[in-house]
Amino acid sequence: MSISLVNLHPPPADLQRLVRDGLRRSPRQLPAWMLYDAEGSRLFAEICRQPEYTLTQREIALLEENAAAIAAATGPGVVVEFGIGNARKVDPLLTALGSSVFAALDISLSALKEALSGLAARHPNTAMVGICCDHTRLEQLPQHPALDSQRRIGFFPGSSLGNFTPEEAVDFLRNARQLLAGGPLLLGLDQPREPALMEAAYDDAAGVSAAFARNLLQRLNRDLQGDADPAQFRYRAHWQGAAAAHRNGSGEHAGSDRAPGR
Repeated sequence: MSISLVNLHPPPADLQRLVRDGLRRSPRQLPAWMLYDAEGSRLFAEICRQPEYTLTQREIALLEENAAAIAAATGPGVVVEFGIGNARKVDPLLTALGSSVFAALDISLSALKEALSGLAARHPNTAMVGICCDHTRLEQLPQHPALDSQRRIGFFPGSSLGNFTPEEAVDFLRNARQLLAGGPLLLGLDQPREPALMEAAYDDAAGVSAAFARNLLQRLNRDLQGDADPAQFRYRAHWQGAAAAHRNGSGEHAGSDRAPGR
């Protein structure tokens, strides 16, 4: 069982700059990867277990049913997953492909360690390489003996492409094409459904999605010495039908809080 970790996490100065720039935009917007510190990753795994959030189980079922056909279409290679989460979705692909190497890209080092430990136990003949990074901007894999001279197969499930604006999605796909060196990319994308179902998926009755969003404020307070009061922010999830996009976050705050990094 082999697990290697490479830490390319953006430094605090980059975090401060991105927060400052994002809060100056109209509307205010921060990169989605900032949600995924250790606590954010734990909360997102909990979101995926909520009854309103059906995407995870439906996607896992599709992958289990079609893994052999996908493997036949892509051919062998190193599977490169953009944002590993809890690693449940890549499991059937690794089994079908018989890959000797798996590369996981994720912004959360704790999520990488936990996910790769579980995968390594189930796939003892597959070398696991975890790269802690902003996978939305990575253009090249780091130098690593397990990754040299092998064909690459990209994997980006969870309808995560919907986290981006159209311009950001194009940039991500352009970077992914370069990183994969011409290899295929398997995308998981959801279809629009009833607005009430879409909004419930991101505003569950247990309040886990709201806690996930508010955790970003706590993370910025901790990492950038901010003093935002999460209790002064109201969580809102909204489906924008015209744009076929979902928008959520902690907004509409009361009071005066200092923005971290200013």
